[in-house]
Amino acid sequence: MLAFSASARAQLPLPVPLPVPLPGGGGPAAQPYGANDGGGFRNILPPGENGFDNAAQLAAFEATGTRPAHFSDQLDSAWVGTEGERGFGGPVELAVEGAAYELQSPPHLAD
Repeated sequence: MLAFSASARAQLPLPVPLPVPLPGGGGPAAQPYGANDGGGFRNILPPGENGFDNAAQLAAFEATGTRPAHFSDQLDSAWVGTEGERGFGGPVELAVEGAAYELQSPPHLAD
């Protein structure tokens, strides 16, 4: 039998009990994709709302109308249309400046 001094015994690791999974306890069932989705996109910032423009860029815009680099990258209409169709599951109409639109409630919220 091996004999350890008191200081050597104090440095030996203690056995740690490991959790043992019980049969049939797999946790809650997975929900389908979008089960708790509020029904649309949220928290998508409009162009320029990232907060990275500075006083020099503001002055340039006010003087010449020049927007900061990458200010309107997300305004590519082909990309926006594709992402909207993918996100909403069908065709989307892209808004254009100066147009008037009639808002309708989604079918599941209609009276």
